[in-house]
Amino acid sequence: MKKMKKMIVAATLGLMCSATVYSQDIKNDRGTFTKPTAGQITIETQFSPDVTGGTVFSLNEPILQTLFDGLDRDAVGGTDVGNTSATFPLLRFRKFKSETMAWRALFNLSYSKNTLRGENADSSDMLRTNSELGFGAGFGFEKHLVGAERLSTYIGADGQIAYGQYTYRAETLESSKHGQSGFAFGLRGFTGMDYYILPKVYLGVELGYGFSVNNYGLVRHSGKDDSGAEYENGVDRSANMLFTPFISPSFRFGWRL
Repeated sequence: MKKMKKMIVAATLGLMCSATVYSQDIKNDRGTFTKPTAGQITIETQFSPDVTGGTVFSLNEPILQTLFDGLDRDAVGGTDVGNTSATFPLLRFRKFKSETMAWRALFNLSYSKNTLRGENADSSDMLRTNSELGFGAGFGFEKHLVGAERLSTYIGADGQIAYGQYTYRAETLESSKHGQSGFAFGLRGFTGMDYYILPKVYLGVELGYGFSVNNYGLVRHSGKDDSGAEYENGVDRSANMLFTPFISPSFRFGWRL
């Protein structure tokens, strides 16, 4: 038993020594974790840790998310078909003009669709579909600060535009289509950081203040209901303005080309 204890202690000390040497090699190898320089490009996306049973990748860019949230799904209809939710993450590209200055471009194209097939009271086939389409784009700049060996901190600003549309189609005794769309534009200032976990791979976070204006069109209906009557457009246009701080509820994950 004593011999076994000695072997365990020796093995533990050996692992600790190896880890110490390994960490010193990483710390002293300053050529490994170099930051981007002029002409280099980074690509990144976003992910949220799945701690509540949600999706790992989700739509969490503030301007596009708030635009989707403002669409009047109850007036359009089809909410009983299923919950539409855009789950594609934002893509962000950066090109470094120098070690301290970078241009950034943002892009998101999201689409979600649910279909429910069943029977109505007249035993006729019934097909109902709702869908959500969203597009977002932006452009801005970043000023990178001194930071540390693996840490790059920055400040910056960007402008964004977004388009969102929710549509419901029903094919029962008669066919009909219902929908609403919205458009948004915004400006924001932000600060963030990148921490390189591998030579060309980093994790990051971002927060700041943003201003956006959302404009929603009429809830439009076309076709006839089951009684043969034409639908009428009856919901007014609407708009709202937001000026609020934001913090992305996710990690940024990127890599340098």
